[in-house]
Amino acid sequence: MVKYGCSILRCLCGCFIIRQRIVVSTLCLLGIVITYAQRVVLSISITKIVPLEKRLFINECLAEDEEASEEMGPTADWSESVQQYVLLSFFAGYLVGHIPAGLISDKIGPRIVFFWGVFVSTLSTVVTPVTIVYTHAAVVIVIRTIAGLAQAVLYPCTSILIARYIPPQERGVMGAFSMAAPSLGMLFGNLVTGQLTYMYKDWQWAFYCFSLLGVIWCIFCCIYIYNGAESNPRMLEDEVEYINSRIAPGLRLKIPWKGMLTDPAVIGLMFGSLGSDLWIYLMVTNIPKYMGTILHMNMNELSLATSIPSLFLWISSVISGEIVDWTITKKNTNLLWNRRISSFIGVFIPLIFTAAMGFAGCDKVLTVILYSLSNFSRGPFYCSLKINHLDLTSNHAGIIMAIINGFGCFSGIFAPLIVKYLASDNTLKSWANVFFTVCAINLGCHIIYMVLARVERAKWDTEDE
Repeated sequence: MVKYGCSILRCLCGCFIIRQRIVVSTLCLLGIVITYAQRVVLSISITKIVPLEKRLFINECLAEDEEASEEMGPTADWSESVQQYVLLSFFAGYLVGHIPAGLISDKIGPRIVFFWGVFVSTLSTVVTPVTIVYTHAAVVIVIRTIAGLAQAVLYPCTSILIARYIPPQERGVMGAFSMAAPSLGMLFGNLVTGQLTYMYKDWQWAFYCFSLLGVIWCIFCCIYIYNGAESNPRMLEDEVEYINSRIAPGLRLKIPWKGMLTDPAVIGLMFGSLGSDLWIYLMVTNIPKYMGTILHMNMNELSLATSIPSLFLWISSVISGEIVDWTITKKNTNLLWNRRISSFIGVFIPLIFTAAMGFAGCDKVLTVILYSLSNFSRGPFYCSLKINHLDLTSNHAGIIMAIINGFGCFSGIFAPLIVKYLASDNTLKSWANVFFTVCAINLGCHIIYMVLARVERAKWDTEDE
C-alpha cells in the first residue's frame, strides 16, 4: 500500500482522492455492464439476423412501418427451434461454469479470474458475427456456450471483492450498485445494439463495439483490481485500517459442502435465485424478440423500449440500497425483516406489472409502460436476496455465490424452453401464458426464500476457525 500514492484517477481529480473500494466497486460494475452487453447483443440482433420469412408470423399485430420488416446485414436461415437453442446455449455454459469459478476465485483470488472471464467473453463476442455468417448454427452454439462459461466468473468474483473491500454497513448501497449492474448492461447493450443497427443498417457493428470495450476494461482491471485491501498498492493506509476494522479477515478453510448444501438459508437463496432469474432471463432473451416479432417494433423503437426500463431498474436499486442502509444504521431496524420486506417489494410488485403485460395486446406504449414499472419496482430485490449470502459467510463468499447463482442459471435454460413450448405459434394469447407461467414460478420460489431466510453467520462458516 502507499501513503501518498499517485494514480491516474488521483491525477485527474487533483487533491480529491477517490477511495479504492469505490474504484474496485465501479470496475466490478463496469465489468458486468460490458459483459452483459456482450450477452444481450444477440437477443436484439437476432430479430435482424433471421431472414424476413422466418421472422414474421400470422398474428394479431400488424407492422406499422416498413423498417420493422427491413433486413439489416447478413442473415442466417435459422428455424424457430434453432433460434431458441442459440439463445439458451449461453446459459448452458453459464450454468456449468459457476462452481469451478467460485472454487478457483476463492483459492487464487478474484483478480486473475475476473480478467480472464471478461477477456474470453470478449474474444467470443468478436468472433460471433463471423461464425453466424460463414458457419453452421452449431458453431454459434459452441461459441455462445464458451461465452457463458467465461461470464460465470462475474458474480463469484464480485461477491469476493465486495466481501473483502466493502464493510457490512455499506453493502446495501455498494452491493446494489454492483449487483444491479446487469440492468445497466441491458440498458447499454439494448440501446447501443439497436441504435448502431438502426444507423448503419448492419447488426454486426454492435458485436465489435462491445468487444473493444471489453479489451479496454481488461487493461483497467490489471491496473486497479487486486485481491484484497492489504495487497492493493494504490490504497491509502487509513482506508486499509478502516476496512480491516470493520471486516473480519477471511480464512482459507476446507469447504463445508455438507453444511452449505443442507443449510435451509442457502436452499432458500437457491430457490429465490431460480425464480428471480427466470424473470430476468425472460426479459433478457425473449422480450426483445417478443417486441420485435409480435409487436413489430423497428430497431429504433426496440432499443428504447428495452433499454429505458433497465435504467429505471438500476436507479431504483441504488435508491433502495440507500434507504436500506439508512434504516439499518440510523433506525436500527431488524436486518432479517429488512431483507424480507425488500424482497417482498422487489419481487411481488413487479410480478403484477409483468402479468398485466399479458393483457396489453398490441398496444406498444402500454406494454413499455408496464415493462418499465415492473423494472422500477424491482429495485429493492438487489439489496435483499442478492446480497443476503454475504450475511451468512465471511470465508466462502465466492463459492456460496457460485452455488446460488449457478442454481439460478437453470432458469436461463428454462426460459427459452417455456417460450418454445407455450408460444410456438407466436400469438398474443400464448405469450400471455408465458408471462403468467413465469410469474407463478417466481412467486412460488420467493415464498420459499422468505420462509427460510436468515441473516446470522452460518455455523459451517465458523466451525473451523
